[in-house]
Amino acid sequence: MFRATRQIFDKSKTAQAANGMTETVTTQQVPLVPMQNKWIRRGYVLMNRGDMIGAISEFSQALLANQRDTEAYVGRGKAFLATGGYDLAMRDASLAIGISPDNATAYAIRGAVYHALSSQRVEDKDMLLNAALEDLNRAVALDANCAEAYKHRAVVYAALDGNVLETSRGSRAVYDAYLSLTLNPNYAPAKG
Repeated sequence: MFRATRQIFDKSKTAQAANGMTETVTTQQVPLVPMQNKWIRRGYVLMNRGDMIGAISEFSQALLANQRDTEAYVGRGKAFLATGGYDLAMRDASLAIGISPDNATAYAIRGAVYHALSSQRVEDKDMLLNAALEDLNRAVALDANCAEAYKHRAVVYAALDGNVLETSRGSRAVYDAYLSLTLNPNYAPAKG
C-alpha cells in the first residue's frame, strides 16, 4: 500500500519570514492542513459535474496522502458505483467500514452495490437484495438523516416486492422515497 507522510512546518520561521522579525519566536511543530481535503472537495465537485473518472483520480490522490481517509474511500466508492465498477465500489465501501464501523454513508454505498449486483447476478438476486437491505438498515440505524440510505432502501424494497403499493414492503418503499426526498430534494429514488 501507500505510505502517507506528514509534513510539518516550523511556525517560528514562517512568522519571521512573514513579519520580517529578527527576534526569536518559540518554535512549535504544527501539522499542515491535510492536502487530501482539497482533493476530496475537488472529487465531489467533479462528481457533481458528471466527471466520475476525474473524481476517482482526486479521491485516489487523497488516499495516497492518507490511506485511512474514510471520506475519500466513500467518495471514490460512490464514483465507482456510478461508473458500474461494482467490485471496486464494494472494496472501497468495505474498507471505509473497516476503518470507521459507524460510517452510515459507507453502509449505504455498500448496500447500493449489493442492489446493483442483484440485477447482474440473477441466481443470487435474493441473497444480494437481503444483504443490501441489511447494510441499508444499518446505515439508517447509524444516521437517521442519511438520505442516501433511504433512497437506496426504497429501491431495494421495491425490488424485493414488485407490487409496491399493496404490501408492507411497498409501503416502506414509498415512505423511504418520501424521506430521502425530504432530507435531500435532489434525490430521485425512482431512478435507482
